[in-house]
Amino acid sequence: MSKKYDVALVGGRSLVLQHILKLLKKRSSVIERITIYASKDGVESLKSDEYQVKEMKFENIASHDFAFFSGGDLISLKYAARFMELGATVIDNSSIFRLNQESKLIAMHVNDEDRFEKGELYCNPNCVTIMVARVLKPLHDLFKMEKVIVATYQAASGMGKKALDGFLKEQASPDFISGFFLDDCVKKRPLFNNILPLIGTLENDGYTSEEYKIRHELKKIFHDPELESSITAVRVPLTNGHSSVIHVTFEREVDVTKALETLKNSEGIKYQEEYCCPLDATGSEDVFVSRFRRDLDCPYALTFFVSSDNLLVGAASNALYLFDLLVQGENIK
Repeated sequence: MSKKYDVALVGGRSLVLQHILKLLKKRSSVIERITIYASKDGVESLKSDEYQVKEMKFENIASHDFAFFSGGDLISLKYAARFMELGATVIDNSSIFRLNQESKLIAMHVNDEDRFEKGELYCNPNCVTIMVARVLKPLHDLFKMEKVIVATYQAASGMGKKALDGFLKEQASPDFISGFFLDDCVKKRPLFNNILPLIGTLENDGYTSEEYKIRHELKKIFHDPELESSITAVRVPLTNGHSSVIHVTFEREVDVTKALETLKNSEGIKYQEEYCCPLDATGSEDVFVSRFRRDLDCPYALTFFVSSDNLLVGAASNALYLFDLLVQGENIK
C-alpha cells in the first residue's frame, strides 16, 4: 500500500495554489489530508468539506509532510522555517529563497538530476525561467550554449489574482488604471489595450528586478556562473499564457535538423510547424515551440518562439513534479 501524505497549502486564494490543489486531487492515492492556510479574510471563502482551512498565523501551524507556499515573498520568509521545524518539506513558489546557496532551485526536466532530500526547502524558479530553461536544456546538451537573449511577453495572471482582477476591471472600464503592473517609482499606465515594457523594479543600470531574476536563475539551474544573458521583460494584455522570443548562441555550430528532432522528442515540449501562441498553451503542461530557425549570419545561433501556461508550467506543474520526485523516492539521499 502506498504511503499517504499530509499536505499544507499556504497562500489560500492565490491563482497558483488553486492549480496546485487541482493537481493534488489527481494524486488522491497518495494524499491523506490537505490543509489550506489563508489570510483572515480568505478563510471564510475557502471553507470546504474536502479540506481544512486555517488562518495563517504561527499558533495555527501544525505538522505536515509537505507545505506548498504561494503567498508571496513575505509569507514565505515569515513562515517557511516554522513549517520545516515541524517536519515539512517546503516547496516554495516565491522568489525570496531561490538564489540562496542552500536552497535547491529545480526546473522540471532540466536539473532534476540534482540530489533530493526530504525535509529541505525547494524553490520553483520564475515562471519565465522554467519555460525558457526547459527548451534550452536539450539544445544545451547538444551544442553547449554561451549566451541567451530573451524577450518575454508575460500575461496579467503572472502578477497574481489582484493584478488579474485589476486588468479585467481595466477591460470593463477603459478609463480605469489598476496600478498593479508598474512599480511606484514610474508613471502608471493601463495594461488593457497596451503593453508595458517594464516588469519589476527598475534598477540603476536600466534592467529590472524581473530580468535579473531570470538571468541569475538560469545560471544557477544550469550550474554555469559564466552563462551570458540579456533579458527584456514585457507585460502584455492577456489574462493567461507567457511567451518568449529566444536567441541563443552556442559553442558548437548548430545542426538545425538534429536540434529540431531532439526538441520534438524531448519530454514536456510540443513543437508546432506553423506557429504557437498562448491560446495553444493554456491548460497544457507542455512548453510549445515554433518559428525555429538558425541565425542568418551566425551558424552558431538559433532563434525561436515559445509559449506556456504560466500558472501550470510556470508554477503548479513544476511544484507537483518536485512533490512526485520526493514521494516516489527518486534522487533522494
